[in-house]
Amino acid sequence: MNVPYVYGIAMILFGTLLLVKTQGGITSLYCDIEKLIPCLQYGDPAVRPPSRDSECCINIREQEPCLCMFWRDPEFQEEFDTPGALRVARFCRITLPNAAICG
Repeated sequence: MNVPYVYGIAMILFGTLLLVKTQGGITSLYCDIEKLIPCLQYGDPAVRPPSRDSECCINIREQEPCLCMFWRDPEFQEEFDTPGALRVARFCRITLPNAAICG
């Protein structure tokens, strides 16, 4: 590979990263509310709680940096303030978003 070619690729990658970062895109690149769908079943107290290595807990821990963004969305905010959500948080050992955490 010649130097100008490598330099050009590096500049494109850097520019893309800068664009994503400046537009707040780094969070949105990996935030996916649909990854929390496996947790919905555990909102029912009749269902056995999730194990810490369940798809639900793995996904919710992966999405934990995104939870405030989800919480701020009026469409999802009320879902976080339910006994089922508290139960999942307790068993998966995560902190649910709230006004004190997410501001």
